[in-house]
Amino acid sequence: MRPFAFPSVSLLTATLSIAACASATADDKPTWTMNSDSKQAALIYGDGSEESEIVLTCKPRSNRVRFFIGETDASLKPYRKVTASVTVGSTKVAVRGKTVPNELAGVPSFIGDMPASDPLFDAMAGAPTIAFKVAKTAKEIPLKTMGGKAAAFNKACRKP
Repeated sequence: MRPFAFPSVSLLTATLSIAACASATADDKPTWTMNSDSKQAALIYGDGSEESEIVLTCKPRSNRVRFFIGETDASLKPYRKVTASVTVGSTKVAVRGKTVPNELAGVPSFIGDMPASDPLFDAMAGAPTIAFKVAKTAKEIPLKTMGGKAAAFNKACRKP
C-alpha cells in the first residue's frame, strides 16, 4: 500500500485562495465552509480572505486528514518539526507536523496529518469550540456555525 501523498504547499495555497473567495460573506465574519470533489475534500474556517485560520483537507476515502493552521508562533522557523495540540470538548489530540513559510502572515503556518478515524472528528459535531496550540500561540474557534459539515467531511475522508 502506497502512503498517502498530501497536496503540495503551493497547491494547498491555491485551494485556500479559491475556497476563500468562494466563501466570502458580506460582513467577512469567519465561517466554516466545506467543499468536496473527486480529488479533495476541504473543511475551512476563515473570513473569505487569502488567510484561513484552519483548513482540513483529505483525498476522498484516504482515511488521512491534513491539518493546516494559518498562523503559529513568531519564534518558530519554517520547516521545523512541531506538534500542535488540538482540543474539541473533552477530546485532545497531538498532531505531529511541521512549520511552513507564510509570507502573508509573517509567521509560519503549521501542516500536520492525522487519521480520519480519530475521535476528534466525531467530537466536532457536538462541541462548542475547537482549540489549538502551537508553541506559544493558542486559539479557540467556535464550531456553532459548522452544522453538519464536520460529519460530511469526515464521511468523505474515511475509508468505506
